[in-house]
Amino acid sequence: ASKPLTSTLAGTLVDTISGGPVGGATVTITGRPAATTNADGQWESTGAPLIGIAQNVTAESEGFLTHQTALAWSGADRRDVTLDAIADRAPFSLEFYRQIVRDGYERPMVLQPLRRWTTAPSFYINVTNASTNETMDASEVAMIVQAIRDSVPQMTGGRFEAGPIDTGTEVRTLANSIYVHVVSDATANYCGRAFVGVNPGDITLNYGLTGCGCGRQQKMAPSVVAHEVGHALGFWHVDGVAMMNTGWTLPCASTRFTDQERVHAAVAYARPLGNRDIDIDPSNFTAATAAGPPPVVICRR
Repeated sequence: ASKPLTSTLAGTLVDTISGGPVGGATVTITGRPAATTNADGQWESTGAPLIGIAQNVTAESEGFLTHQTALAWSGADRRDVTLDAIADRAPFSLEFYRQIVRDGYERPMVLQPLRRWTTAPSFYINVTNASTNETMDASEVAMIVQAIRDSVPQMTGGRFEAGPIDTGTEVRTLANSIYVHVVSDATANYCGRAFVGVNPGDITLNYGLTGCGCGRQQKMAPSVVAHEVGHALGFWHVDGVAMMNTGWTLPCASTRFTDQERVHAAVAYARPLGNRDIDIDPSNFTAATAAGPPPVVICRR
């Protein structure tokens, strides 16, 4: 049978945050003329058959961040392609997004690729209190568990809930899991630290430093646990009033992230692992997930 002389790729361009259509935008597939979206965000690209199974696509429109991505193509026509672009206006802030997603607050000259989980993380809490070498009080464990369960859906755009949360007294690092454990180091000058967006993950809580809890009777504040879970899910320190601020800008016992944090986390979790500034999806994830030491954030709250 003869090969088709043309092929068609078509779909819709939507706003990443609102889900509404983006009209008057330009969608360009490498090697083809640009297509313009109609008022319903619909676009169509017809031309000579494309070569390869992944096609580079760029979506750009005034008032939106240009999104460079790729779509799968098997050789047959496709009319179900949904593309999205981030509106560069409130509630979105590129400055804040670069802070929380790319470490732009503390290292603005070396913006990081996006790190995030691609599956719901489970957790394992080592319940040994390093200060006493005894098991933590049940109330302490319950607080950590609740802070985890509160934090995960907030900072994944509702895509994930925390998976099973197990407890024990041994060291246990497993794939698709975040290991939570306690140290007692009065000289370390941090309340918590965490690997950023790494699977398997790691969160350390420091019981040896005073001032990390809500009052003298509490070793660790719920807000510190939530803050470290935020790091483990892929997020960095930010400026201003926020859970991911390095200081105490929200109530000590709170596990509620700000609206600004949740909006930008949802945008991050709408992008693939390895997405780079401004909004460039990787053609594959090899470079972004190459072996190497995981980034660690130490929190001196």
